[in-house]
Amino acid sequence: MFLRKFTCGPIATCGYFIGCEQSKTAVLIDAPQGITQHIQKLLHQTSFSLKKVILTHSHWDHTADVASLLEQFTLDVYVHANDYANLKHPGSDGLPLFFPLQGIETTFFLKEGDVIEEGSLEFDVMETPGHSPGSVCLWMKKENILFSGDTLFQGGMGNVSFPTSNPLFMKQSLQKLGKLPLDTVVYPGHGESTTIQAEAWIKSS
Repeated sequence: MFLRKFTCGPIATCGYFIGCEQSKTAVLIDAPQGITQHIQKLLHQTSFSLKKVILTHSHWDHTADVASLLEQFTLDVYVHANDYANLKHPGSDGLPLFFPLQGIETTFFLKEGDVIEEGSLEFDVMETPGHSPGSVCLWMKKENILFSGDTLFQGGMGNVSFPTSNPLFMKQSLQKLGKLPLDTVVYPGHGESTTIQAEAWIKSS
């Protein structure tokens, strides 16, 4: 597995490029502003072909470059149905936009229990609402890796004071993540990586 993290945009949002070494195909988890140029450079330097963009949620800082990526590549776009309206009509979640965003038509809707495959890569979809209604985490069981979006950070969790946030749902989602193997490595939507064990507080959040 090939994994590359890019931190982009005005609030340092993380996007993750994950490639299958066998098929030489790849997915991108989240698309912060400015990541397109990094992806173009990476694809030029390697033999990977980007096939999918999987969005952990629809807040602008995670979706800003989806439109520009679609201009460059033929991609499937995945988002949870509960966040689709905000992807199609940016700003409908009540959060202020700091620059114009083009609405996006998604290709597939994510739901609990889905397994997104790309080559030998498998991403188990976990519904983790709270930060947004359609927030998801993506768990790679074989690699013991979790891409947590803005649900879980190193030493913290996503903001639950936004118009479409729900503190109770966030509590339940964190407790759900707390049931994963303790040595699961967590790659969040902002900041540095951590582990489930290091975030033991989520079990009693």
